[in-house]
Amino acid sequence: YSGKYGGEAADSDLFALATSATGASLVSARGSIVQSRQLAAGGPGPADNPEYRLLVVEAIVDMCVRQSYANVSNFEWYVAVLVDLVYTAGVDVGQLLSEKLLDVTVRVRQVREFSVRLMRQMLSDRQLVSRASAGSSVAKVLCTAAYIVGEYCSLLPASSEDVALLLPPCLGNLDGEQQATFIQAAIKAYTNWLRDVAGYWSTEIWELVRAVTASTMAHLSGSLLTKTCADDKDFGAFAAELPLQVSSRLRHFVEVTKAVSVATSNPSDSAPQLCLELHELFTAYELNPVSAAAQGKVPLPEGLDLDSAIGGPIPDTEHIV
Repeated sequence: YSGKYGGEAADSDLFALATSATGASLVSARGSIVQSRQLAAGGPGPADNPEYRLLVVEAIVDMCVRQSYANVSNFEWYVAVLVDLVYTAGVDVGQLLSEKLLDVTVRVRQVREFSVRLMRQMLSDRQLVSRASAGSSVAKVLCTAAYIVGEYCSLLPASSEDVALLLPPCLGNLDGEQQATFIQAAIKAYTNWLRDVAGYWSTEIWELVRAVTASTMAHLSGSLLTKTCADDKDFGAFAAELPLQVSSRLRHFVEVTKAVSVATSNPSDSAPQLCLELHELFTAYELNPVSAAAQGKVPLPEGLDLDSAIGGPIPDTEHIV
């Protein structure tokens, strides 16, 4: 198989792969049998049926993940297939593809670098990014792509362009959880880039850090902040209106950029220690995959109550003078 990221192949080639690998036929929920030759033949046919396309995508994924990837010998091929499906599926399978992209990237170390590279390419695709909106299939995939780029950004040469990719213009159209994921990934990419350039510091690098820090805030304002915040008070009021997971990460990002601006306010012969150490906030511990079965064996701490409110009711301060 070769597709968008492995060569030049037609859309039907990808679906023919699934049908040939699953016994040359697929059985739909209604019990009808569809022959693979009909799918690969071009023109109007089963491939135009959304239900059928969904079944084929699910068959491709099932074929690959079966028995803990027993059928996959080349994981770069598998990641490329998942990315191709983002473009060719034609049905809402964003959640499914997101889960599988994340699963294989986290579990298979040797494919992480390749995966980060493809996630970068997807985030660089302006046409694809422009289709992202809250709840859309594309948004779900791009959210996972952002997480992967942020989490494993150190596996590829650091680039300030990653920060801009992770603060796209469509950010304001996403839901709170997705916005938080993008912002957190952008912080990681930003601090990773700072650590990298601190290793070959010069006057030119100092100027670049100042410029990138300013442009980072501009990207953040352009993609998320819907109004100009004249001062910290205005910003605090705006941030308070955001979902908690977004507000906390946004405040964190703003404070990080402020600290970098202060640390680099004057030219110096050596990099500020802050630029070298900021990324360590996110790399103290490596996250490893844990199966649901293993999680189920972890006993709950004695006395833990997640259903009761923490503290008393919040007072109504709206009418307090």
